[in-house]
Formats: sequence, structure tokens, C-alpha cells
Amino acid sequence: MAKYSTGYELFLKWKEKYGPIYTYWIGEKPLIAVCDYNLLEKHFIKDGEAFSGRDSFGKSNEFLKGGNYGIVMIDGELWKEQRRFALNVLRNLGMSRPIMEEK
Repeated sequence: MAKYSTGYELFLKWKEKYGPIYTYWIGEKPLIAVCDYNLLEKHFIKDGEAFSGRDSFGKSNEFLKGGNYGIVMIDGELWKEQRRFALNVLRNLGMSRPIMEEK
């Protein structure tokens, strides 16, 4: 991984090699990467609650970030509350769904 300047570049290379969905490992934990907008929209936006209860990296999140915060690193009721807040703020800033779908 060191020959890539960012994780993003490595994920793009893996997408080219393995397709839009692939598994990679961090230690003994398998992680699934979804690298396709339509798949992300179908499974995470339209059915996001089904994916909100995921495993975490436990103590490493507390050590590196001070805990599990934000939209990405939380789940359950706090995730719902934070997601609702973020969507309202983005909508008020003019980030509506049609604009996002154009990209």
C-alpha cells in the first residue's frame, strides 16, 4: 500500500482489478468496499438502516479519534439523529438530490 499516495488510489486500483464490490482485510476483520454510485444509492441510501449496525474497531477509534462520532463511525439512534441533521443542513445549503445525482 505504501506505493500509493492515498488510500483512494489503492481502492481505485482494486476496483479495476476486482470489480465494484470487493473484500479487503484489516487484521482479522473483513471489510467490504462498494465502489459504484448506483449500488451505494440502492443499498445504503434507500436501505441505509439495514447497514447501520456494523462492527467497529473498538479501542482504536477511541484512541485515534476520541470515540465513534459523525455519520460514518456511529450507528443506531445516534446515527439516525446525526444523518437527519446532516441531510437537513445540506438541503438548506442547496445540496438537493438532483444535484447529487448529476455527478
